[in-house]
Amino acid sequence: MSNYLTPFPRFYGNRRIAEADSWTPRVDVHETESAYVFTAEVPGIDPAVVDVTVEKNVLSIKGSKTIEKPAEAAGYASLERFSGTFERRFRLPDAVESGAVAAKANHGLIEITVPKAEIHQPQRIAIAS
Repeated sequence: MSNYLTPFPRFYGNRRIAEADSWTPRVDVHETESAYVFTAEVPGIDPAVVDVTVEKNVLSIKGSKTIEKPAEAAGYASLERFSGTFERRFRLPDAVESGAVAAKANHGLIEITVPKAEIHQPQRIAIAS
């Protein structure tokens, strides 16, 4: 079952098993020529309560979702909406511009763009005789 993360081992470390008071948002990861883009699905969550941080080449997305649950389940056939805290972490490659990370929210999605660092080519030095 853990082989589904094989294509992106550098982003996905050991996944934490969900605890009773937490949930795990789905996150798509794709790479462009100039950046890594993470799109987190967080429907019904105010972007102001989501924290996005980068520390020591680890991107963290965390926050909480609160819904009002009835005191009694009387009259409900199903109570499936979940509330609680969440946190996702992704190990980033060394060659990123962590100071230029940008995040934006749109219709229940948070898109985080992590620019790649410019890779400098070796410069040939002429030897004077």
